[in-house]
Amino acid sequence: MSYDLRFAKFVIEELKESHPFFRYPLLTAGDYEPYLHQAEIFYRLLPRVPIRFLIADDVGLGKTIEGIMVIDQLIKRRKIKRILLVVPRVLVKQWIYELNRFRREWNLSITEYTGKESVDKEGIYVVSVDTIKRENHKQKFSTMNWDLIIVDEIHKIGVVGSKENLRYKVMADFAGKNPISSFLGLSATPHRGNDNDYLKRLNLIDPYLREADEKLLRNSVRAVILRRNKDNVNKVYEEEKIFPDAVFIQYIVEPTSNELAYYVQIRELTLSILKEYYNYAGKKPNALQLLAFMIGRRSISSPRAGFLTFKRMLEKRATSISEQEVIEEAEEYAENEDTEEDMEPDEIAEKLASLSGPFLDKYRDSIQKLAELANEVMNGDSRIKALMELVKSHVQKGDKIIIFTEYKDTANYIYEKFANEFKSEEIKVVTSETAAKEGIENIKKWLEKGGTRIMVATDVAAEGLNLQSANVLIHYELPLSIVKFEQRNGRIWRLKQNKPVYIYYLALNTPIEQSILDNYYNKLLEITKGTGSEVNVADALVYKSENVKKIFNLSQDKESVPVYLAYNDPEKKEENITSIKIWESVIQGKIDDIVNLMIRRIKILKDTMKKFALYDSFQGAAVMDINTVRELTGFRNRGELRKSLESFLKEILKKVNGKIDNDKVKYPGGVLEYDISRIGKIINDVNSIISFYSKDKKEYVLCDSLSYNVYLVEAKLKIDNNELFTLPIIIDSNLNEITLFRFFNEILPLTLNCRKIYPDEVVVNEISSYSMINNVRSRIFKLLDSYMRYRQMRGKDKWLPDSRDKIMVKLEIKGGVIGLNINNGDYISKSLEILKKKGLSISESQGIYRIEGKGEVKYVKIVSPKDIFEELNKQHWIYTYSNGALVGVKNGV
Repeated sequence: MSYDLRFAKFVIEELKESHPFFRYPLLTAGDYEPYLHQAEIFYRLLPRVPIRFLIADDVGLGKTIEGIMVIDQLIKRRKIKRILLVVPRVLVKQWIYELNRFRREWNLSITEYTGKESVDKEGIYVVSVDTIKRENHKQKFSTMNWDLIIVDEIHKIGVVGSKENLRYKVMADFAGKNPISSFLGLSATPHRGNDNDYLKRLNLIDPYLREADEKLLRNSVRAVILRRNKDNVNKVYEEEKIFPDAVFIQYIVEPTSNELAYYVQIRELTLSILKEYYNYAGKKPNALQLLAFMIGRRSISSPRAGFLTFKRMLEKRATSISEQEVIEEAEEYAENEDTEEDMEPDEIAEKLASLSGPFLDKYRDSIQKLAELANEVMNGDSRIKALMELVKSHVQKGDKIIIFTEYKDTANYIYEKFANEFKSEEIKVVTSETAAKEGIENIKKWLEKGGTRIMVATDVAAEGLNLQSANVLIHYELPLSIVKFEQRNGRIWRLKQNKPVYIYYLALNTPIEQSILDNYYNKLLEITKGTGSEVNVADALVYKSENVKKIFNLSQDKESVPVYLAYNDPEKKEENITSIKIWESVIQGKIDDIVNLMIRRIKILKDTMKKFALYDSFQGAAVMDINTVRELTGFRNRGELRKSLESFLKEILKKVNGKIDNDKVKYPGGVLEYDISRIGKIINDVNSIISFYSKDKKEYVLCDSLSYNVYLVEAKLKIDNNELFTLPIIIDSNLNEITLFRFFNEILPLTLNCRKIYPDEVVVNEISSYSMINNVRSRIFKLLDSYMRYRQMRGKDKWLPDSRDKIMVKLEIKGGVIGLNINNGDYISKSLEILKKKGLSISESQGIYRIEGKGEVKYVKIVSPKDIFEELNKQHWIYTYSNGALVGVKNGV
């Protein structure tokens, strides 16, 4: 049986053109999930020419998608042709994967720049920040004009100490050469404790910003920068728990006597090497200090990583590597546990071991003993045994698990230990090598499949992976940088995560690990996060064979400023708290000094950061802006969107003899996936069913269940020759606005069930309502208020709009529902009035009107709206008039 859904098809296609909640799910076959905070970026930025902004959302809120929404609209509306994306190397593949998901309507190529490609053609170019900073590559890009530049992880571009880093100099050059181009920065950590560094980043966004007093800086928020966190999304935007609770559970694992001896000897060796370094006469051998750091970190990570480090140190291999280059790589890693591009830290450790050969002869016996001890520890590794039991406990619950480690050697070690316990398809090791071979998309597909899934991943390989298909994350070793700890957690604790998130650390009961936990992590977490007393941990304690040390509720922030700000000293780089300083203080028993300094800094930062307003609570104007976004989208939040779409889907299924059966939508056209938590999938399901039954669309439908007309109006916004965006508005025949929530709940279902006709002609007076135009402008300028105020304070620029009247709004009725349930006594005179206005010649004989115009003659009977169904299939046109609209139906002519 054929079911007529042509008007519903028209509605969905119109919304796909202009509404972010519908456009992006339909472009991605239901993979995109609509969120109000992302719609805010859409409506806040698109009225600007150019768009220059720093999106500073928390990890896991979808900054990449927000950037792609801007790309999509600038391609669609302003026809931009040249786009440059500058991202960390590890994120290049992720960006290309995401761009390909949304590119269906883009007529532009996407190029991963590796150094050989030309950049003179139109298209989207994705390049690593550490490639573009090199002179030969920089020259190729800097000679081109770019319509849009996006810099991801823009916090890596700025000031180190008091000097601009090379990355900053390159991007400042690009920003300067493209002053009227759009420029987006993305970062979860926009301010890292150094005011000058932060201001330099704002200068990339706003090249007109010269001097910034406290008042101007506070007004920059929502004008050129916006930061939202998970708590904002849950409580202010969506008013429901979009992000589930995340708990951090620490277990204590009792070590064997061999493990205790191993840890004691690691500490003694690293202390001896550090002592030699600090007492060295003359130029200090930096490789020695860095090697001591690597020995300690890798030995604690796993006995395998420790063993391989000791083995390489003993081999004394000749090497032709550049000492300066290795030192720079190692220093970057020792600063915050980051490496340039896609280099694994294991490679740095190997090079350092080779460089340090001349200094290690006196330690050969100690190193040999440690290598032998590491080999013994591998045979009875207590942490691996505890890890195995924890993983099996969660596997039995049906959870998917990510195990994070710093080192490729440790990842391979864990994989080998697990290989005998799990099937090959159930466990995967992801390092920079395997990620390059398999590709991000294939790794994600593997994780999303049903059944047991255990991924062992290095930080370098997984930095660009969104892993919310898993809900259990195990830190095999704790990062010394809490930023890295949060970044790891954000891989699973992000949008689309529907299950409670469990984050674990299995700590061996040794002095080094307990010092890192008790004197560093836990002291800082206790002042910034909720503790176990506030968490219902019954479900979390699935694994009880070891002692629970501490539980933290990572969902609850006690402090307004993030703890990572306290790592940096705004005046002196040498006073910055780096990973290597933290490690050395642990080994030397001085970690309390570091932590007390950080706590003092946090107290100071609470006051000093007020001038930036980045961490202020959402209230006043910020909440009013969110309410404006609700008006523009037509939905209060995802809850309303879900309710209306679920209701409409059920109405369609009733009509076509389909049903929802658990996680499937079944209808005569096939079977579709169904998940009530996935609104994007529901939208795609609705569209699939409609498209199955109706290949074409009808803009108007006559419906006998409605006593008024409902129109879908397109409000097109422009500045000069720049089309900004198109806003869909639903109104009734009295020009009263109807929310999309009400339209999907009340009106669209009527068109499925009423007696209906698709008219062949509809004449509706053009809408030139000043009140409607003013209403659209008013909403847009509410979102532009902070932007306009900031620019007035900062001084002259070439940005637009520069006044309210600069934005032109054109209204056009695209289609609608004509209500026929109306008693309209003057339908004949009103119909004839409209026909005469069209300049037509009209004569009447026995109730049939002869209408002539433009070489065409029609014979028409004019009937009341309620009688139109009785006159169907006659040998003439039927006209009627309803609520200001003349409609004609062609019958048998």
